Amino acid sequence: MTPRRLLAVLVSIALGGAAACVVPSTTSPTRTLRVRPRLDDGPVIVKLGSDGTMAVTLPYCRQQRVTMTGNEVDETEEPCPDPLDPLTVVAPWGRTVHVPVANVRGKSPTALITGPWGDAAIDPLDRRSWSRVSGPWRIEHPLLRQPFTWVPSDEEVNRLVYGIGASLGIDPSVGAVSDPPELVVDGPRVSNNELLAGGPSILALTVENRGQGSAYRLYATVRSSVPALHGLQFSIGKLAPGQAITRHLPVELPANVTESSAMLVLAFSEANGFQPANVSKRFPIKVVATAPRLAIACAPASGSLDVDAGEVVRMRCTITNEGGQAARGVAVTGTMGGAPASASVADIPARRSAVVEVPVRVPSNAAVDERLAVELVVTESSVALRAATRLEVIVRRPRLCPTGKLDRAQYLAKRRALEEARTAGDLTAEEFDRYDAELVGCLE
Repeated sequence: MTPRRLLAVLVSIALGGAAACVVPSTTSPTRTLRVRPRLDDGPVIVKLGSDGTMAVTLPYCRQQRVTMTGNEVDETEEPCPDPLDPLTVVAPWGRTVHVPVANVRGKSPTALITGPWGDAAIDPLDRRSWSRVSGPWRIEHPLLRQPFTWVPSDEEVNRLVYGIGASLGIDPSVGAVSDPPELVVDGPRVSNNELLAGGPSILALTVENRGQGSAYRLYATVRSSVPALHGLQFSIGKLAPGQAITRHLPVELPANVTESSAMLVLAFSEANGFQPANVSKRFPIKVVATAPRLAIACAPASGSLDVDAGEVVRMRCTITNEGGQAARGVAVTGTMGGAPASASVADIPARRSAVVEVPVRVPSNAAVDERLAVELVVTESSVALRAATRLEVIVRRPRLCPTGKLDRAQYLAKRRALEEARTAGDLTAEEFDRYDAELVGCLE
């Protein structure tokens, strides 16, 4: 039998009896069985503005609406509503953004993405940024059959780097030499005048221009005896007369660092050769024990996001302790619009992971093709840690007894409807047995 016919039979039975085999009257109500959007065949188009703003245009979106009057199924096609589900853009260095998709009827859906894309990754004065931005970029949307990969051209890389740099307050422009700048350096500095091993520290640098001319493309590269610090860069950019700019660099030394102190040398560069002399400073290193830090990633244990109403879906979750201490009393709680389900995990040592399955029940009254959000939260008892993740599943089959209970008369009526559907060739013997087993399980 066709999937459309099977769907009509099952929905009719779930709604209360043998309606699947009764000729509808002219006054039968019309029910919407399914609304399924799709994108036309065609390319995903990415365009960049001069400021690095990214415009992503998807193929035209239209949706198929399936309705049923009695046992007659009708299909119509119409434009998708506005807005669509969010678009996901994953940058080459792992930064992810989710942006709304505008879908004006008669036009192709469009999303606009602006920076910053993570100030630690993109710096217009650091040549490594150009290789980071050059791609590939991944663009995802629930209606795309597969993720779209975009590789920017050299000109697009230039726009991205400069646009993102501008959003961070770094002016990479170069001007003609007039009067020379006079650059005064204050730093490097660090909180409490010490660097932490196994914990976060923030380096700071201030440069003031007391001269009559501007400095251009000014930056300072860190040279250090500690590998985790060597090669870091403070990017100042253009520095006008009378202007002072402070930059901060978050750093985290490994807990097993062997040095008791770190020598830092700042080597400056300026586009017209007016860089100040190198400056240096030694900082003591203090070893600290970091707290646990949890991350969670989940997916259905079956590997499929298609579920049935009333089904118990086992969500397999990987919990990672990214911190420097063991996580105690770890538990995962999952919900799908109903009662929460939870599972406990043994303590997770630092830098280790654990896998647990959480049984989450799909609401028995969920509609066919309904998208349900699954929320999963992991907690840790000792320091009140919390991390969460979210994914969507799609309901593909209704329950024949949505209430979960049937008396004998209700069971026999639904069973007769199944038998008639089987006799008419709308159900196979295997499908009949599976649905009959569900009905028997609902008998009080």
